[in-house]
Amino acid sequence: ENRWWGIKGGRNIDITFVYHEECRDFKKKLPPDTRNSLDQGAKGPFANYPFFKTTFQNTGEIIMYTPSQVNLLAAQSEYAVRQNE
Repeated sequence: ENRWWGIKGGRNIDITFVYHEECRDFKKKLPPDTRNSLDQGAKGPFANYPFFKTTFQNTGEIIMYTPSQVNLLAAQSEYAVRQNE
């Protein structure tokens, strides 16, 4: 129950946690421009992938990921789940 947000309790849920690791098979399936961006390493838009920093990943932002960074992590999560269905 969450009285602050007015959410009633008493429900059962299933939750999946995904721990990211480098996945070569996933990277091979990415579009060429995304792979090229990943290959830029620390100087590219996906520096530290898949272990993005929790703070200051992006210059001038304390706790923000770009839409591309979020989408890449989401895609890898989906890939991992689907490979293990």
